[in-house]
Order: sequence, then structure tokens, then C-alpha cells
Amino acid sequence: MKNLLGSLIGIAMLAGCSSTAASSSLDKGIESLGKKDYHQASVYFESAMNEKGKNSEQASVYFNQASEMKKAVEAYEEGQYDVASIGLEKVISEAGMTSVKEEAKVMLNNIREEEPAELEAYLQKVEELMSAQQYKEAEEKMYELHQLSDGSEYPVEYIERMKKINEELSSQLTTQAIEPVTTKKPQSPGYTEYVNSRYGFSIQYPSEFETQPPPTNGDGAVFYSDEVKITAYAGHTNIIQPNETVMTYYDEELNQISNIAYKRQKDNWYVISYVENGMIVYKKFFFGDVVSNTFIITYPAEKKAEYDALVNHVVKTFKPNLKGE
Repeated sequence: MKNLLGSLIGIAMLAGCSSTAASSSLDKGIESLGKKDYHQASVYFESAMNEKGKNSEQASVYFNQASEMKKAVEAYEEGQYDVASIGLEKVISEAGMTSVKEEAKVMLNNIREEEPAELEAYLQKVEELMSAQQYKEAEEKMYELHQLSDGSEYPVEYIERMKKINEELSSQLTTQAIEPVTTKKPQSPGYTEYVNSRYGFSIQYPSEFETQPPPTNGDGAVFYSDEVKITAYAGHTNIIQPNETVMTYYDEELNQISNIAYKRQKDNWYVISYVENGMIVYKKFFFGDVVSNTFIITYPAEKKAEYDALVNHVVKTFKPNLKGE
């Protein structure tokens, strides 16, 4: 009887030690979150999860939050603002500590405030290239700038400045008889540029990707690997209903997809991102009065960090053409 009682006491003591260890790891993780050390916080929370104590479920929630925040901060520091924004939106929308959510909101606001500064940097570079009579390179830079915005939400001086730059570029390129903008451009090592012959949009994709047979109507293309698929296509607008706007399509997406993790609408485009069957779906749509351009990237959610650079490259190199066929 004494041996049985001693065994029960021993088991109780071990359980108490395990619970104490889990609580200690959880507390240390919370303390690390307060210091904004998201890497160390995730280490502590993972330790608390492995202890399988009463705090393991709470530790799991905090671990996911700390891990996502760590990735978002890294993307922000590398200037990958689209990737950082997706992560921050996820932190804000999912369960976790309120203080971390507030920090994510601050970072997201900082990204949105920094966009005019990024626009200014682009314009200065374009003007430097034009001063050096490198008009083709300046045109390339203006295409990159298009990924930020058409300028309508920025101060008037930016809009006027961009208009003057475009007018001068158009004049210089016409005078020098440089190739039209829909021809192939210099591309990054390891990537191939696709230019749609019907609608004129272009996109870069990893050179090792396979290409699906093109559709008979020539409206786009699909490039894929074992885990990633890139779809780019164009279509006509104002056909299903008259007086369509970008909001017509944006609102329809929001109504149809309930689990959107990141969304943003600006000027004549919008971006949405969500997870479906374990795959992240990133979609960007450009609206024009005659045609629309769309590209979609799907890749494993569990390998988000691995594919962030690829996604960021594709996003930056997509060049829409909304002038029609």
C-alpha cells in the first residue's frame, strides 16, 4: 500500500513539474513578445506546446502569432511590402495577444505611409536615367512604378510630375524609334519573360517551370512546377453588365470568398490573398474600360517563407496592358 501511495505521489509531482515547465516557457514567450523578439518567443512557445500541459493550446496560438510576425518583420526589413502586408493582416485577423495585433497594425500603417517615399525614389531614378538619355531603362523603371500605383491617391504634384515624365518618354522613344513596349525586355537571371501577343501584358516566371498548352483564344498562359502555378490572362470588361468599375469585380470577390487573409484595393487594381486546401492563392486584378488583366499565383501555405522571393519577383515584373487588343 505504501509503495502504491508513493508511486501516485511521484506521478503527481512529475505532472506538476511538467505543468510548471510549460508555464515557465509560456511566461518567457510572453515576455519575449513584449520585447518584440518574435524568434525567441516562438522558441519558448514551441517548448510549452511540447510539454503537453494545460497551457499547450494557448501556447500554440501564441506560437503561430509569433512565427507569422517574425516572417512579416523580416519581409518588411527586406522591402517586400506586399509579403509583409499579407503576414501582418493575418496577425491582425487571427487569434493571439492584443498587444501583438496592435504592433502589427502600426507596422501596416507604416508600410502605407512609406509608399509615397518609395514613389519619390522611383521618380528620382527615372529622372536620372532620362537625364543620361537612357530612355529605355527609364521606361522599364516606370513599368515597375506602375506596380505601386497610377498615382491618383498621391498628392497632385506627383500626378503632374508622372504625366510630364510619361509625355517626355513617349516623345523620346518615338523619335528614336525604339521597340514598342510589348516586346521582350531584359529579365532577371533564372526568369523568362512571357509577352501575350493578343493583349500585350507581360510577366516573368522561373525559367525551369513548365508551360501548359496555350488556349485557342490566346488570352493568357499557365506556368507551373510541382508545387507552384502562375496563371496570367486578360479578358474584356463591360460585357456581362454595363458601366462596370474595378469595384464591380472587387466586391464580387469579397462576397464569394469568406476566408480572405489579405485584401487591398487602389485606383484601378486590387489584390486578394487567401488559403484554400492548404495552398495560398495570391491574385492581382487590373481593370480597364475595354479589358482587364489578371495574374494568380498558388503555392503551399506551409512553404510560404520558401516561396516569398519568387512571389515578390512575379508581382513586381507583371506589366499590365489595358489598351485592348
